[in-house]
Amino acid sequence: MMIENYLLEELVAFAKYKTISATAEHLSITQPAVTRGMQKLEELLNVKLFNRTRNRITLTKTGELAAKEAEKILEMQQEFIEYVQNFNKTYHQIKIYSTSPGPQIILSQESEFSIEDKLIDTSAIENILLKHNYSIVISNQNIQTDEIASEYAGFEELRINIDAMTASLSGDEVSFSQIDGISVVTLSNLGIWQNVINTAMPNSKFMSQNTVDNFSEILSHSQFPFFTTNLTSSKELQDNPGFRRKEFFIKDESAMIDYYINYRKEDKRELNSIISKIKQIWEKYM
Repeated sequence: MMIENYLLEELVAFAKYKTISATAEHLSITQPAVTRGMQKLEELLNVKLFNRTRNRITLTKTGELAAKEAEKILEMQQEFIEYVQNFNKTYHQIKIYSTSPGPQIILSQESEFSIEDKLIDTSAIENILLKHNYSIVISNQNIQTDEIASEYAGFEELRINIDAMTASLSGDEVSFSQIDGISVVTLSNLGIWQNVINTAMPNSKFMSQNTVDNFSEILSHSQFPFFTTNLTSSKELQDNPGFRRKEFFIKDESAMIDYYINYRKEDKRELNSIISKIKQIWEKYM
């Protein structure tokens, strides 16, 4: 025997509102519909749920018990629905890998994205996508194969922040050759940017810090140069009264990287809205 939810809802509503008219109004149905529902529920259970007199209908003791149990069932069903929906949302949360920290930073603010903390090597992109471990990989590679497609996301440009009191630099641009040889504080994992600066500044010393806290601590108590990009920000440090660094754009071609959204072609329809959102987020930083 299966009892439909609407019958349980009518019973619970009647227990709460006490009259057929109030029950009907609450459920946005007619009074005759409520009456028929009451009768049908009694027939299905084969028990008397209501005391009926000419001017009044009340619940029997069995009816009161049935109403309480019906409310529990409806609550459990709602919990079941929410549990399954939340699981589905979590399971289908878009998992994203990146080859550099910039995309991680701007996309990690979106709750529907699950951003991997570790950076991926460019050589592993196709393997990760084809194994269905992640939905999207953001990288500087425009991959076009039978199974993988790429769409342009945006660019990231490297900048250097140098002590304005001691740097013999003018304007707002520098080249890598002008700053090669200086010591720079960096985070330990810069992804694809690490190779760029190692190649362009072979005579420089990079003081890598394993944590953001250590990185910020050194910058707050020194005037060492450090890198930023259009996707990252030094605003917190700039707001420090003792901060004297000036941000210079780096004009070398290698200081700008184009990024692509790499994904499995079979997931294109599912990812369309997500890809559009990533592009919209990126536009704010360009």
